[in-house]
Amino acid sequence: MKIGILTLKLHNNYGGILQAYALCNILNNIGHEAFILSLKENGVKSKLKALLDNNNPLNKFVADNIPTIEISELSQREIVENKISAIIVGSDQVWRPRFTSIPIYFLDFLKNDNSIRKIAYAASFGVDKWEYSNELTEKCKELISKFNLVTVREISGVHLCKQYLNHDASLVLDPTMLLNISVYKKFINQNKNERYIFSYLLDYSNPYNISLNNKISQLLGIKTIKVLKLSKNKIIKRVQRTYSLKDWISFIYNSDFIITDSFHG
Repeated sequence: MKIGILTLKLHNNYGGILQAYALCNILNNIGHEAFILSLKENGVKSKLKALLDNNNPLNKFVADNIPTIEISELSQREIVENKISAIIVGSDQVWRPRFTSIPIYFLDFLKNDNSIRKIAYAASFGVDKWEYSNELTEKCKELISKFNLVTVREISGVHLCKQYLNHDASLVLDPTMLLNISVYKKFINQNKNERYIFSYLLDYSNPYNISLNNKISQLLGIKTIKVLKLSKNKIIKRVQRTYSLKDWISFIYNSDFIITDSFHG
């Protein structure tokens, strides 16, 4: 079966990229042809961003390890023309309004086509409270009823689907947790030459996080390594990671202690 995966854009998010890799890896290993759906970007600004992204260490991992198909638009016509039999929405925070256009991630563009299977795998609302307007809630309630299968990665997601969308979702593991460690080890540098704490936080400037890092470092008597450093192009406001995804996995694997508030951390 040819499967298109609709997830957040694979840019500057270690966990987001890893879950996309994991889901493609699993589906392809059981005999399907799975790939990430990527919207073609046009315009001068988009081309400039793409040029800058060539130097982004995360983009190389995506290019080398994640099958992607570029489409000009998310439409029923494009899906049919590419002979896609099923679309999987997820994983990651695909159902959080601050990150996405929600109706798209409830597959509104497929209209009433029942020939294409609609699946949500380990989808996440990102929070445990309801953020949709009444109008959006009613629209998504109708759209989710057309899915063949709905699964989420958090128990809170099960409750939100039931309470607000009147849909029984199942709780499943995030794709990153389905892979055997042997799959990850081929990306890991196991040459550990120091003891360290790996700190992977959403906000390193938060006073509480700074205090937490310092206190744990003092208690254990070992230093903290932070790998979320960003470089920023001020002209087009583009941020890039300093470390590659392989570095990130290696930092986790070789650490003595981990501090994180991130799901994929």
